Amino acid sequence: MRGLVNPITMLCFLLLASVGIGVFNSTLLPTVPDAHAANVTIVLSACVAACPNVGWNGTTSNPNPTITVTRDDMISLSLSSGDGIPHRFIIDADGDGGQYTDDCPGTDPCSIQFATPISYPYLVTLTPGTWNYYCSLHPSAMFGKFVIKPDLSVGGITASVDKVGLLAPYLASALAILGAISATILYVRRTKPSGYVA
Repeated sequence: MRGLVNPITMLCFLLLASVGIGVFNSTLLPTVPDAHAANVTIVLSACVAACPNVGWNGTTSNPNPTITVTRDDMISLSLSSGDGIPHRFIIDADGDGGQYTDDCPGTDPCSIQFATPISYPYLVTLTPGTWNYYCSLHPSAMFGKFVIKPDLSVGGITASVDKVGLLAPYLASALAILGAISATILYVRRTKPSGYVA
């Protein structure tokens, strides 16, 4: 029995060492950086009367532009009235055409009514997809697409994962354990007294 103490002690030591290496090795698993969304400023000038074009950014040649953002972006809408009359920016989350302001700001994200420049901050929390935005006071003339892309990035970088590299330490540990077990079995067989019956 005394001859078995050293191989069993050695086997336990190898098992503990291999498990300890696997648990404490910080390079075994990829690190995931903190996700962060963008801060985006969008400038819109509302114009429905006496403008080159009618609509959001009606003072330009590109009225009612498509706005594209990513979910969880923090956007700041810089809103102004190009014709001096009141307007109100609204994203139509419930599909009612943006004209019913009783669900603003509860269901439909919206700004306050403005005739002078304001800033409207909005954290993009709607489901990714294509929505419509309007002026709730002039919905038939002032509207555009509000496209929300899903946030598929983490930290803005797509990292490749070396699967073989991740498994290599575990395979090495398994081979070390199998080697220790085999060595123990061989040692026990060689040190058995002759005529020993198990």
